[in-house]
Amino acid sequence: MPSPMLFLLLDAGLPSWRWDGVAAALGDRFEVVVLDAQDAEQVADAIRRRAPDAWLIAGAGAGARVAAVVTAWGEGAEHGLIPPASLLLVGSAATEDDLAGVRRTPTTRLDDEHDLVDRIDAVWAEARDHQALPAAFARLIASDRVAARTRRAMMRRLDPPGDAPRALSAAQRELLSAVLARVLPQRGTDLDLADRIDVGLAAGPGDGWRYAELPPDAEAWRRGLDTIAAVVPGFASLPAAEQDAVIDRIADGGIGSEAQGLLTGRQMALWCTDLQAEAVRAWLSHPAAQAWIRYDGFADGGDGPDKEGFRTTHAGEWEPWQRDWRTGEELRA
Repeated sequence: MPSPMLFLLLDAGLPSWRWDGVAAALGDRFEVVVLDAQDAEQVADAIRRRAPDAWLIAGAGAGARVAAVVTAWGEGAEHGLIPPASLLLVGSAATEDDLAGVRRTPTTRLDDEHDLVDRIDAVWAEARDHQALPAAFARLIASDRVAARTRRAMMRRLDPPGDAPRALSAAQRELLSAVLARVLPQRGTDLDLADRIDVGLAAGPGDGWRYAELPPDAEAWRRGLDTIAAVVPGFASLPAAEQDAVIDRIADGGIGSEAQGLLTGRQMALWCTDLQAEAVRAWLSHPAAQAWIRYDGFADGGDGPDKEGFRTTHAGEWEPWQRDWRTGEELRA
């Protein structure tokens, strides 16, 4: 992997030598680029032209405001940028309003540049193995092949649910996590599907339909999980093979209860079908999962009147722009 790029933004009117010590200290580990911070679009253009696979940005004084703006653009894959690994604000004039668009990038505030070298090494050590998306796939999302509306929707899915309302109790969510780990063992991703599904249940709309024999979605999920807890206590601590056997019995209608507030075997079988479908939907809708399975069907044209689409749909054939989105390598038959 190439060295990460570190962009240092100068406060307006300050001489470039202010960053010389930082650049010298980090030059063997980062590709350091010093930029004039007067114009955010010029900074974004300079970053985009260098096409870094991983980048961090630090701004001093008023340059911190520009760094915050550019970071927010990167989070949204706007201006052709991919998400940055970290934002550092030195002697920052950036306000909370300036940082309002920065939602998930780790952000560090420093009083002056004397601690910057150590902090950059520390934040990069923490961030380098936790990039939200492979660089090639993030660059595809940011490209002109993707409509702005699609881009916004995809990048919003990277945001953690945060303090959004939930429909399940902590115990129900913990049990759901154990069930989902067997229903959809993740490869290439480590998403908290239970929490994402929980937030979706609390939001209400769902997928627009439900089985007539089941109560409304949120209530059905609560009752389904409570039924497992009542009939198979300690499910989460069972060996994987026994957990799989329990889920098979649920799918076959063999686990249920006639007790008030629980689901019958027939209802549990229907709920299990719904759970499986929702697990797959929650996983496949996330850009990290799409990158893992190398899906690029959304990149069929941008916002112009003429959509580029796909010129070939034959198995084993790829267009010049397509890549192995996990690695960025060219595809070969």
